[in-house]
Amino acid sequence: MGFLDNDSITVDAILTKYGRKKLADPASPGLGITGFALSDDGVDYNLWNTAHESGSANYGEAITNLPNLEAVPDDSVMMRYTLSTQDRSTIYGAYVKVTQSTYTITDQGDPGKIVIAPVTVNAPTEMFRFTIFDAASLILPHEGRHIGGSHTRFLARQRIPDQRVLGPMSELVLKAKPQDEETSTTIGIYGVNSGAQTYVQVKINANVKKYKTQ
Repeated sequence: MGFLDNDSITVDAILTKYGRKKLADPASPGLGITGFALSDDGVDYNLWNTAHESGSANYGEAITNLPNLEAVPDDSVMMRYTLSTQDRSTIYGAYVKVTQSTYTITDQGDPGKIVIAPVTVNAPTEMFRFTIFDAASLILPHEGRHIGGSHTRFLARQRIPDQRVLGPMSELVLKAKPQDEETSTTIGIYGVNSGAQTYVQVKINANVKKYKTQ
């Protein structure tokens, strides 16, 4: 990660692994970009200076002079604060609410299943997309879209993340695979219409008995 200076207008773009795969696939029609999002990550609004000696036209000078972060294809650190168009009468921004910030799966299969059911506050009811940063220890409701470097699901103990995107859907049901060691993953939850987002941790406990070598 690095910074871009503000001496000139720069468009800095980087493809994710999924984007590079689509671009390299001869059977693919291309990237198929149908939209974009804007964010104000890296902006410190505390620098807005109403006492600037040059007057109101320069209140935001310190903000516009801030360096910008390079593009990084990891939405856990970039594009976390997306911008959206709202009615001028809007007072409170939308945010995603969940019942807890950390979920724990204590058993394998149905006995240990958990349900993550987010709601959007200060916005109409909507669907959500769920980004699972490592689904290697999990049984998912469906395959979703791979966003990692491989479509192969390796064992969790091999420490090769299996990144997936699921949705839009109203809730996410997760179950654990049999495993003999504790693992964890981060899940990003994104409101489809509002752009609001939050992150939760999911811990998967060891749920099978490990026999010692005789």
